[in-house]
Amino acid sequence: VQMQAGGNVDLFAFQTHPKINKGLYDKSGLLQMKDPSKGFPSGRPVGILKWNYSTSSSDDLIPLKINCWPEEESRGVMLVVIDYAMDIPHLTLHDVRIVIPLGTSEHINVQSVDGSYKQNAAAGEVCWELPMIDNSNSSGTFEFTVSQKSTDAFFPIAVNFTSSSLCCNVSVATVTTADGSAPVQYGLSQVMSTEEYTIE
Repeated sequence: VQMQAGGNVDLFAFQTHPKINKGLYDKSGLLQMKDPSKGFPSGRPVGILKWNYSTSSSDDLIPLKINCWPEEESRGVMLVVIDYAMDIPHLTLHDVRIVIPLGTSEHINVQSVDGSYKQNAAAGEVCWELPMIDNSNSSGTFEFTVSQKSTDAFFPIAVNFTSSSLCCNVSVATVTTADGSAPVQYGLSQVMSTEEYTIE
């Protein structure tokens, strides 16, 4: 499997499966078994390359930026304004769920919301839901009031979404037989999803 890397791959850390020839991949971007006489399993998906991104160097590739601004509106009542921004033009995010803890089972009073929301009073949280975020709605706001005295009650916020677009500019260029003599027909699906995405 010959990989093709785009402009931003140097921002990511790559890890190959233990059965992959890491030296060959590092040198040429070719994903091949350490023992070339053995091929990849057919008829089922196999993970052979992983990558991750740490925001310690830059937050340019964070798919969805969230800000939460809780402030005391009156005695015992907080005004909470949460906004999101997606600054990566080629991305489309699906099934976006932003879960905000409330620290109370009291019902919220919604001032405005882009998208929709569901409150789970038993869990003491509200879920801001957006079926899709793309260039047409790359920013949005959710504003509500709730009985609460502590600004810390609204953290950590958990974020979930999926996307068929990747932040890392890497793709499959070609697939050939293990000896490289013939092309192999293949299918490709790519999904980006959140494993752990929290705002503290």
